Amino acid sequence: MNTLLSLLDLSRLIVDTGLFVLIWMVQLIIYPGFSFYEVSDLVKWHQQYTPRITYIVAPLMLLQVTLVFIQLFQIRSFYTMVSTIVVILLWGITFFYFVPNHGKIANNQATLQMIHQMIAINWIRTVLWTFLFLCSLVHFYRTFY
Repeated sequence: MNTLLSLLDLSRLIVDTGLFVLIWMVQLIIYPGFSFYEVSDLVKWHQQYTPRITYIVAPLMLLQVTLVFIQLFQIRSFYTMVSTIVVILLWGITFFYFVPNHGKIANNQATLQMIHQMIAINWIRTVLWTFLFLCSLVHFYRTFY
């Protein structure tokens, strides 16, 4: 197999694994933890949390979208097309729903109902990133074993 394609597949599996672990931490620990803060304390914590998590999330998401599009243009397959669609959905959900809600938290407009809604809607991202991880794992296994 082409060494470049092998490196792309391995890189993709590593990045998808990172986002898989991260989203489950967000879903099970970080977002539920928001509900234990009073709104004023949540704002203070959020000011610390957001830049720190961005150092982890942003590079992983940027790497993932880059790798997915490189793979799509290298080999058009069911795997690459589905991956592209799922990543586009994830970016849409993230930037049209979660970024504005994090803005509300930062602007002291959070409510307990909003936090619970974020947890509920984040299940969509959790399922999608889990699906991408499993697809990458299966693709990598089938390609190399």
